[in-house]
Parts: sequence; structure tokens; C-alpha cells
Amino acid sequence: MVVLSENLRPQMGDAAVRAKVQQELGELLREVNSAVADYEQLRMIVVAQEPWSIENGMLTPTMKIRRSRIEAEFDAQLTHWYTSQGPVHWA
Repeated sequence: MVVLSENLRPQMGDAAVRAKVQQELGELLREVNSAVADYEQLRMIVVAQEPWSIENGMLTPTMKIRRSRIEAEFDAQLTHWYTSQGPVHWA
């Protein structure tokens, strides 16, 4: 799961920009997977719609990721992501 950069997030309404980001993330995933063993490979990249922050409960006050909160937030979509085709999914 990734969070897009601050300057890129406002452009996600543009279909061309979104398609380019999806293509580049797919290429990145293939590049990463080609450099690691089969059991280390990533199956997909999921793009979060909003940045993780202290305010939305995804980060602690010391900027650590709250994994249990993130897992709870996206648990319902997990099965869909694993059964869908394609290397990049949008949360």
C-alpha cells in the first residue's frame, strides 16, 4: 500500500495522469519483483486515496504507522484486490 506524493494527489482527477501513475507503478512492481526471490515478490500495489496522518488515525503522534488501524480500514476490500486482475489497485 502506498500514498502518493502531496503534489500528485490533486491531479488524480485527470484520467491521463491517473493512467500514467498506474502504468509507472505497474512497471515499478515488475522491476522490484524481478530483483527478489519468488517468495518475496509483491502481488500488487494499492494506492491509498488519502494520506496517512495522525488526524485520521493511521499514524501515531511519533509518525509510526498504525498497522492494525490500516488493516481494519481496508480489510473489506482485501479479498476483492486479491481476486482482481492487474498489478495496481486504488483504495
